[in-house]
Amino acid sequence: MQKEHLKIIDDLLFLHEHSPILLRLTPALLRTKISEVDHLSLAAAIITNPKLQLIQLIHLDGCWESFPLKWYVNNLPTTTGRMLFEIFKGGGDISGVFASSYIDGKFENLSELLSSTYLTHPMSHVLCSRSHVVKDVLACFKQKIYSAAVCTALTIIEGVLWDFSREYNHIADVKIYHDDECSVLLLASGKTMEKFTIGNLLKQTGLGDLFDKHFISYFCDELYNERNPILHGQDTESFTVKNSAKKIATIEFILRRIEKFNKENVMQRIEEDLPADIKDLLRI
Repeated sequence: MQKEHLKIIDDLLFLHEHSPILLRLTPALLRTKISEVDHLSLAAAIITNPKLQLIQLIHLDGCWESFPLKWYVNNLPTTTGRMLFEIFKGGGDISGVFASSYIDGKFENLSELLSSTYLTHPMSHVLCSRSHVVKDVLACFKQKIYSAAVCTALTIIEGVLWDFSREYNHIADVKIYHDDECSVLLLASGKTMEKFTIGNLLKQTGLGDLFDKHFISYFCDELYNERNPILHGQDTESFTVKNSAKKIATIEFILRRIEKFNKENVMQRIEEDLPADIKDLLRI
């Protein structure tokens, strides 16, 4: 834990040393999706205490380890993330954050992801058979058919991860399968595993480098434990607006990570393949 804290502090010092004009008070920074937000108070707080803009500082707080949205909060505007953390510290209910993001059917960002160049053929095939199914989940959510939204979302989440693992194995520097058929897992330890689960894939191979440890913990300890009781018909209490919204947020989170990886991979290949004289021209 101390090593992690020192790493956070070291990264922040490096950030300030090389980005002296990083902190700016902008409308985007103040934009939150939580109701009844006093934006003037937020602006005043940031002006008088600029460190509030650094989301990394909450990682040093003693309550951070028990905060259930560690995997999600770093994707939010800094002020929103801090507000959620403070609500949690004060004993408030933060389970509605996902539903509030999609209230009134606001799926613009996710809809854009479904047609992203970096998530569609020929760049990737993870959405080829699933794009319309994701749209079905969104339609069910809008129509308040939460049972269908939750069950279908769970299958999409796992299916996307399995398919992407095969793509990742072919294009990443680190292999996660021992064979071309992707039937034997190659663990980070160097050992192989013939019978494996999605948890083994995320926790014990190089794919875990793509999804941070907080997401992997959430996926393996919470989401995956929900899967069997729900899909086997034992749990019917989870078909709620909050839970279906959380599953949609998980789909969006995974797709955004895959899009980022594919985009960076393309940029790296272009950089490697461009002739030196073209690179020089681009730098001018």
